[in-house]
Amino acid sequence: MDLLLPYFLSISTEKNESLRHDKAAKNVKNFISALYLTFSSAVSLYYLNKGNYLPVFMGGFSSSNDISNIFIKYPMSEHAPGIKALFLALSGHYVSGTYRHWKTPVEKQRNDHIEMYLHHLLTLSLFLGSYLMNDIETGLIVSYLMDICDVPIHFAKGLVDTHWRTTCKACGVVMWFLWGWTRLVCLPYHIYYTFLKNPFEAPHNMTGMYQGYNFSSMACLLSILGIMGVWWFYLITKMVFRAIVKDKQEDI
Repeated sequence: MDLLLPYFLSISTEKNESLRHDKAAKNVKNFISALYLTFSSAVSLYYLNKGNYLPVFMGGFSSSNDISNIFIKYPMSEHAPGIKALFLALSGHYVSGTYRHWKTPVEKQRNDHIEMYLHHLLTLSLFLGSYLMNDIETGLIVSYLMDICDVPIHFAKGLVDTHWRTTCKACGVVMWFLWGWTRLVCLPYHIYYTFLKNPFEAPHNMTGMYQGYNFSSMACLLSILGIMGVWWFYLITKMVFRAIVKDKQEDI
């Protein structure tokens, strides 16, 4: 962070010297988060494409991929080497996020503090549930969808109140499209087919079984995340509109 701070101070447009350093430090944190999310999304996509279940519209490399293939040999599923370790490593991001929100003093809490706290708690619950059910791939798809749409968000937040105004706006537009695609299209598709439809059809009909109840419970938790995603998409739309039409940049 100390290596990047001088550069972000040099491109800051904040005139108030008492705020300049804090805003530049926030820019650096968001830029680092964007780099992490880019890396985690790329690694997740690489491992997801070691199987034959990620649809092309989610980033799958083969047109023959079918999301129902996740349940081949379930519950004794065979996982690609290293995918469990990756899944546990990715959960650390949400563990740290949950702890950070829990320890944030009231006077420093953002407007979306409660929503983000709930988001991290729900995501952690889904990580735990997927791992205990030996359903790693479904959880990794959710993690991948969550991470990849956050990449342009943090790049945009990292460029707020800097000379890179046009790039910031471009990131905002990419953020709007990617968020809408992943949270409003891909996630509902994944919830319906992976948690509500395929587990209850032959040959893995889990109706009345505890695994079936687990999948239904996880679908409910994911649906809450989906509803939160719709609300955030509305807020993102307002923010992008103000940035492009009114040339008013603001933090997300």
